[in-house]
Amino acid sequence: MIEIKDATIAVAGKTLLEDCSFIAHKGQITAILGCNSEALTALVHAFMGFLPLNKGYVSIDGEEIIPLSASFFRQKIAYVPANFAFENMQVSELLRTLMGNSLSMMKEQKKALWKEWEALAIERSCYDAVWESLPADVQQRIVLSVAGMLDRKIILMNQPTLYQTEENRLVVTSYIKSLRSDDSVVCFTTMDEESAQVADVIVKLTM
Repeated sequence: MIEIKDATIAVAGKTLLEDCSFIAHKGQITAILGCNSEALTALVHAFMGFLPLNKGYVSIDGEEIIPLSASFFRQKIAYVPANFAFENMQVSELLRTLMGNSLSMMKEQKKALWKEWEALAIERSCYDAVWESLPADVQQRIVLSVAGMLDRKIILMNQPTLYQTEENRLVVTSYIKSLRSDDSVVCFTTMDEESAQVADVIVKLTM
């Protein structure tokens, strides 16, 4: 499980979250619903150990995340950011970087990738495309497909439907639903109340 307890987060003197507490349990999909994109991103960054809390704590499986342990905990997390700054890279190269593969993907891995892409309505031709040439909604779904392939017990997504059309929002939320398993934590942030409905538990932020 991942837990945030009595957390306050302020950035550049601006309070984004105050006294925030919730637990995301294994075997469930947890949606964090809010109206402030900056606050949602700050919350995810706190879980990743990228952003310190002004008050409270974040823990994974009962162990508090501190600066010295953050990199260790990140190895357990499949992280899907809201924005992607990958320049001068082909999608195939990016996938190898994110998945830690050798120069050429194994045939079995590629077969698994096509299965994820089919579920996310991604054309196979995107594999050889230059990353910057793809629209933001396709980029977002490609990174999401990597999270589905990694063998991680925690899947943490920041606003995974942010750039999606209405049709593709349904594709993405259906895919998120497929990620649920008994021994993994699936957690995502969103500003879209309809997207949040795919979750078993919805946590509403008040700030």
